[in-house]
Amino acid sequence: MRIFAYILLGLATISSTARSQVKILSDPGFLLGDTRDWSRASPLGDLRERPTSNDYRELRVWAGYGEFGTDGIVIRHEHGTWKAWLAVMVPCTLMIPTSVHDSAHAATLRRYEHLARHRCGGAIGDSSRETYYVQTDTLSLHRLHVHSAAIARAWNDASTPASRNCRSSRHVRTMGKCSMA
Repeated sequence: MRIFAYILLGLATISSTARSQVKILSDPGFLLGDTRDWSRASPLGDLRERPTSNDYRELRVWAGYGEFGTDGIVIRHEHGTWKAWLAVMVPCTLMIPTSVHDSAHAATLRRYEHLARHRCGGAIGDSSRETYYVQTDTLSLHRLHVHSAAIARAWNDASTPASRNCRSSRHVRTMGKCSMA
């Protein structure tokens, strides 16, 4: 049920009047920064740095950021094919002796973060002595098995102005069909 909620949220978002535009906030705050970091460290990559072609389309919708975690849905059109994923933020923790942390260089600490991210899913290390917790997060991607044609229809319906398909302002377009409002 949760997956369907994300799909509906994604489809509702692409049907907004701001479609086909990218909006960059002047002060993105820590939530956007965290989300960019998770994406950059995952197979998704940073969308702003991703090389794209003219037919490339991608929508990322995130929800949560609280006690119950952060999830997102990603819809992507690339090389003529639509795909969708559920992205789930997974916290990663690596325990190292405090003495190691206190004497480590920045490059060593980045290596520990990398190690924590690639052995995610639980605390790794020895907590029986004075311990420093290296904490980072990553995204776990789960492919949604939705037919490419179904995503394409929803995308096209959401991005087609209602005036093309409906005779007057009293009509409402839903999934490509007109009905009286």
